[in-house]
Amino acid sequence: MSDAAVHRELFGPGTVFGRYRIERLAFEGGFASIYEATDVERGRKAAIKALRVGLAQSPKMQARFEREAEAIRTLDHPRIVSLYEVGELPDGRPFIAMEWLEGRNLLEELTARGPLTQREALRVVEDIGHALEAAHAVGIIHRDLKAQNIMALPEGDWFRVVLVDFGIAKIRHPDGVSSLTTQTLLGTPQTAAPEQILGEDISARTDVYALGLLLFQLVTGRLPFEAPTAVELEEMHLHAPPPRASELSPVSPAIDRVIQRAMAKHPEDRFGSAGVFVQALRKAGRATSDAETTLDMRRGVGLFITARSASDDDHTLETIDSILAIAERKLADCDLRIALDSPSAILAVAELTLDRYTRAKDVANAVLAARTEVTGGDDIELRVALHTGLIETCAGELLGGELLKPGSWPDSAFLSPVTAD
Repeated sequence: MSDAAVHRELFGPGTVFGRYRIERLAFEGGFASIYEATDVERGRKAAIKALRVGLAQSPKMQARFEREAEAIRTLDHPRIVSLYEVGELPDGRPFIAMEWLEGRNLLEELTARGPLTQREALRVVEDIGHALEAAHAVGIIHRDLKAQNIMALPEGDWFRVVLVDFGIAKIRHPDGVSSLTTQTLLGTPQTAAPEQILGEDISARTDVYALGLLLFQLVTGRLPFEAPTAVELEEMHLHAPPPRASELSPVSPAIDRVIQRAMAKHPEDRFGSAGVFVQALRKAGRATSDAETTLDMRRGVGLFITARSASDDDHTLETIDSILAIAERKLADCDLRIALDSPSAILAVAELTLDRYTRAKDVANAVLAARTEVTGGDDIELRVALHTGLIETCAGELLGGELLKPGSWPDSAFLSPVTAD
């Protein structure tokens, strides 16, 4: 669309339709424009969200717009934006009139303040958790929960939060029928749950995943998964374990465990609801006993295996799977815990003992030998590393340490690295 066409669809200050007077254009996106307006009948500010001209004839975009209005109309919660009216502009486009929220979004707030303390982050996430619980209670799944979709409204030297943007919400009606059925990924790659990426069924646990991710972001100032492309991000959400927030910020191991469970790859392994998440978070925040907060640094042994190829045909991928399957079978008989299991790599660690080191070395040698035994193995780039270093545990749970960062292991840890001819 040309710049001239864009300006023709925008309303200038002073434009009046119905009971609303436009004051200024506040935000212009690819889907809709948002205006600051005045409700002249009731003497209050309003946010007018209008569908873009170029999308007005799209049934899909119309449905998305109507779905957002339906979701907000259904909800009445102090931490969810309020709906004033749904109507039509003079040119026939739909608009939504909502309460005007004076502030910046939570990502902007976080950027300005830096990472929040554990206490501050818990306060924010509990409020959003309650908002989600209210939405879930009436069959609404937000499925695009992220810091950019939360407004931070100033209150003294702090702020209160309000959840906005239900544009891709999934709404389950009383008859059990969803207002949207699609296999297209809806959401943001940086925050999408594995089932969203795979096009599987969406539930309240999908929002729980995003809530755990939000908590990680608030206390560390960064997202748990970062990559240059959407495809790489999706692979990380599907296969990579999220890093421990305590490795980047002074939070308790109890909070680590809440985040890890909320971000479990399989929905059934997460908290059953946003309310249960909030309860677990409160309990974790109160956990201050020595047994709960004292970290134990010990020597450990780690085995890291990567198998890659320049080709991505089915035969090559099956060969990589075969080599890594051998490693997994060998590790089943070895007292090492798998900390990373992805389509191209395995990382296993355990507290160091002479017996465990010997077993780990046997597995390493077996995997190196498998390259020549498996059909097509000569075309695979295989690297196997065995290393000893520090691991961090709490109450018997593995939390972090240098062994969980194989990218920092010395070159000497790699046993006869093998590359494809």
